[in-house]
Amino acid sequence: NSNDNSFETPVSADQLREAFQIWNSERGNSTLRFQYAILLSSTGKNEDLSNAISHFEELVSIPSFKRDCLFCLATCHYRLNSFDCALLYCEELYRDEPDNAQVKRLHSEIVKRNNQQRREVDESIGVAVGIGAIVAAIGVGIALSLRKK
Repeated sequence: NSNDNSFETPVSADQLREAFQIWNSERGNSTLRFQYAILLSSTGKNEDLSNAISHFEELVSIPSFKRDCLFCLATCHYRLNSFDCALLYCEELYRDEPDNAQVKRLHSEIVKRNNQQRREVDESIGVAVGIGAIVAAIGVGIALSLRKK
């Protein structure tokens, strides 16, 4: 789960179950499916976010849902810390709506978090390499001292 919960709204298990039952009773109804996916994406649980993504991916090909689904896909991937995927969906939306302030903010936040995540990975690799070099130097020192005896 992402530490950022600005997209979360409390959703009870009862609300989720009711939305599923309504959508399940009319599986061909894209609006009900979208509403169910929105609720899933609002729980803050990784499993529900992944489930919401699969619904949004199915709905994104419907022209009347494309914009909202792209935004929701970017948001869900962002919340799962899958910033590369989030960026792909957000950039597609950005191409269609370059002046949309909401899209600009989301794009900026995804880029910021993606860069932060990459810096953290690079720093971790640097620390691991540094520790490896120290351990190797100690090993060589021990080996040399044992040779002299």
